[in-house]
Amino acid sequence: MQCLCTHNKNCHIHTSENPKSLSNRMRNNKRYMLMHTHFPKTFAKALQQARLRASFTVEAAFVLPLFLFAALVVLGIFPVLKLQTQVNAGLQYAARMTASACHDEDGSALTTVVSVAEEQLLFRKYMNDHGYESSVLTNDLASIVLYDESSEEDYVTLVASYDAKLPIAFWKLSSLPVSQCVKMKKWTGDDPGDDGSEDAEYVYITPTGSAYHTSADCSYLKLSTRSVSFSEIDSLRNKSGGIYYPCSCYNGSSLVYVTDYGTEYHSDLNCSSLKRTIYKVNIDDVGDRHACSKCG
Repeated sequence: MQCLCTHNKNCHIHTSENPKSLSNRMRNNKRYMLMHTHFPKTFAKALQQARLRASFTVEAAFVLPLFLFAALVVLGIFPVLKLQTQVNAGLQYAARMTASACHDEDGSALTTVVSVAEEQLLFRKYMNDHGYESSVLTNDLASIVLYDESSEEDYVTLVASYDAKLPIAFWKLSSLPVSQCVKMKKWTGDDPGDDGSEDAEYVYITPTGSAYHTSADCSYLKLSTRSVSFSEIDSLRNKSGGIYYPCSCYNGSSLVYVTDYGTEYHSDLNCSSLKRTIYKVNIDDVGDRHACSKCG
């Protein structure tokens, strides 16, 4: 077959090539040569613009995923902030109810110490009634652990600890530990010791206790209630080294509640054994009670 190229006499064309594709290729070659020969500057500029368009496409391929990743991280923070607001409101409700329980209507020197179990119930009740961002929690409300860290006699201090799930896991880091605290003044009114009896000494007793306590923060007065799995009960010991026995409220549940110095495990947080009322009385009114071994 005779070569149709006008610019290259040494061009060799395979005889097996399709005539139609050959015609198209020849037409493109002629256009290329005309542009390159008669319009060199325009041709170079067109090539440069083509390269620039391609470079922007490559940059976008790198930047767009990073932008989307950053946007997802920022959007994922909002549910965590929403949950923190809800937990703070629940803590304030539980602390307010606990503080109000320290007020006696008849004006006597009564200080009711609400157990951590009751505070946990108040907190969960508020959260269930008002709603919460459950998608952030690793195990729903059960993952929020409540502590009563009331180190001052006249204040209620509640601390909630939980793990908040991250919107995107970073290697092995899929959640972050969060701790929130609320402190509220107890509704105890005036101090009975301010009635002019400067030498009066007041202590704390319980209705069924055999000892009196000089501090309301005594560990024997505070019920540090925590939930454990029933499978751990046999190997679990209280802080006095004793074992735990089933309470009359135990109903065979897999999750039970124990206290640090208690001797029983419970299925119901409303069990009367998990509640405690403390009276603040004059030391002359303690009767045959003896001094506490820890604070007396």
